[in-house]
Amino acid sequence: MPAIQHEGRSYVLKTFKMLCLTCHTMCETSKPYPTMASCECGAVSIDGGISMGATVNGEPFAMKDFSIYRTEDKPKVELPQEFVTRSHDQVCQAMVPRMNSTKSSRGDK
Repeated sequence: MPAIQHEGRSYVLKTFKMLCLTCHTMCETSKPYPTMASCECGAVSIDGGISMGATVNGEPFAMKDFSIYRTEDKPKVELPQEFVTRSHDQVCQAMVPRMNSTKSSRGDK
């Protein structure tokens, strides 16, 4: 299962949730096997199960990550939502230069 390291603890993905910022629908899966979930407008979708890591389809800036990560040991502790959101925002910011270079290499504006 996908895990995040934070402050010396390992947090495992328990529920994969993405909010579409266009139609405000939550796409969600907590199944270990492959499943597909899409928002109402089709701008965001999740494909896959949490055991192997799900693939998110859609523009990174069109969604917000509300995934739930939890420790496996006792007591179970959830990863703070601010950390999940900050991680998603950092990924989006890192993608901007790559998206711009791809557009310029194709001649897009």
